Amino acid sequence: GWGGWPGDRTEAASVSVTAPRLVDLRISGSGSARVDRLQGLEVGVSLTGSGRVEVARIEADRLEGVLAGSGALTLGGTARTARLANTGVGTIEADGLAVRDLTLSSESAGDTRAAASETARVVATGTGSVIVTGNAACTSAGTASIRCGRE
Repeated sequence: GWGGWPGDRTEAASVSVTAPRLVDLRISGSGSARVDRLQGLEVGVSLTGSGRVEVARIEADRLEGVLAGSGALTLGGTARTARLANTGVGTIEADGLAVRDLTLSSESAGDTRAAASETARVVATGTGSVIVTGNAACTSAGTASIRCGRE
């Protein structure tokens, strides 16, 4: 670690941020982030690495969520359209996110859960399973285990 005296034990850094409106969150590495709300016409969440990101409430017209690595991405709230991508061995838990139209791609060994009410397009070529809850009309392709909407 850095700072302090030699031999002193260092604690993990903790940072609190207050902002009137947050529309984009990008974490790289092994850090973690918990966000109460992301709100805007276009909202983005990206996690690259082994960290953990939790967003309690998204309010968006369009959402882009990306997980690359061994981390965990948990999303809640609402989005008219969402594009989710999972690569690596991490997990996406977005079944608490109410989405009308979903596009999901997974090349992951980790599992991906999402929800859609109207349409869902899923391409999954990894070894992890993909589950899309809701009553969406689904189109799916790939070699992974896929359970989707009305299927």
